[in-house]
Amino acid sequence: TGVADNSVTLGNASVTAVYMAQDSGATVHCAGIDMSVLGNVGGMTSEVLDDYEEGTWTPGLTFNGNAASMTFTAYNEASYTKIGQRVTVNGTLYLTSNGSSTGNALLTGLPFTVKNDDHYYAAVNMAFLGDISFADIPQGYTDANQTTCTLYECLKDGTTSALTEGNFGDGAHMKFTISYVVA
Repeated sequence: TGVADNSVTLGNASVTAVYMAQDSGATVHCAGIDMSVLGNVGGMTSEVLDDYEEGTWTPGLTFNGNAASMTFTAYNEASYTKIGQRVTVNGTLYLTSNGSSTGNALLTGLPFTVKNDDHYYAAVNMAFLGDISFADIPQGYTDANQTTCTLYECLKDGTTSALTEGNFGDGAHMKFTISYVVA
């Protein structure tokens, strides 16, 4: 018997585990997990976890939105985990040719559109860069209302400049992580 209409109560406060199948392999379908019993924090807008997803996607690279003659290796791959409105992506971008396009570099193909709000720009964490030249610190940020990230370099004096085709050799590669809020 439940405590409200259309509800089921399983145990009481002394229950420490609930199994939906003997082998713990049952799938539980629900519209969300309500965490309101945990208390309210100022500025909170939701206490229901209503979305979880895992998957893969293929990252790309463009220069001013073009990727003419650009080719990638089989190592060009990425994965994502989406929990609520937050997505975290991890991937490897690996070129075999940077092609013939020119202009500012964009990491492309994010699995979800970035929230259209200047307060939600997210940093791109890049590591293990090879055949990519930069002055001091390579950086990037997500582009609002897009599925792209702008790539740039930050100098020790704080000035920045866009990474362009001139910074990427034919064997350019990098690993990256981005955690951003979706539209």
